[in-house]
Amino acid sequence: MKKLFSALILFSLISAPAWSDEAAPRKNQIMLGTHAIIIDNDINGLKDDELAGIMVSYQRSITKIIALRAGYFFDEHDDYPELESKGIEAQLLFGNNFLSKGFYFYGGLGFFNETWEYSDKDLDLDFNGLLLSLGLGYKWEHIVLDFIFNIRDSSDYEDKLNKWYGYDSESIDATASSGSFSIGIRF
Repeated sequence: MKKLFSALILFSLISAPAWSDEAAPRKNQIMLGTHAIIIDNDINGLKDDELAGIMVSYQRSITKIIALRAGYFFDEHDDYPELESKGIEAQLLFGNNFLSKGFYFYGGLGFFNETWEYSDKDLDLDFNGLLLSLGLGYKWEHIVLDFIFNIRDSSDYEDKLNKWYGYDSESIDATASSGSFSIGIRF
């Protein structure tokens, strides 16, 4: 009986940290998903630039209403496969339910930094600026599904696309957006 009692006490002491971890909120997420960028221009006959690929991101919930997110993406142009884009997006997010299971939604402000590499022309183009984010998702105990949509500052795209296509300064007005649908783990 003494051995059984000692074994139960030992088991309780060893497993106590595991019980407390289960009760602690899961503040971290690592996600993998699709990523897309669309640069819409106003020139008749000139196709919009559409890129698609993958994104890996990390999110840290600071409180139940504030979180930080950073992600790395790698995309390829839909019409020109020799044109690749890679870069980062980072946001400060404000929402609800960042720490609990269930539905959540958020908005945020952040920045992006992106490089287009055109292998056939040995050309690199860099774009960066602010972005405005909206998103929603659902969390289970260990799994998360997330969708985020970003409106990007388009001034760098307009400047570089004007030079790329040979238009006079400020001829192209563009809007730029990006989005990602991801699945991830919570810990």
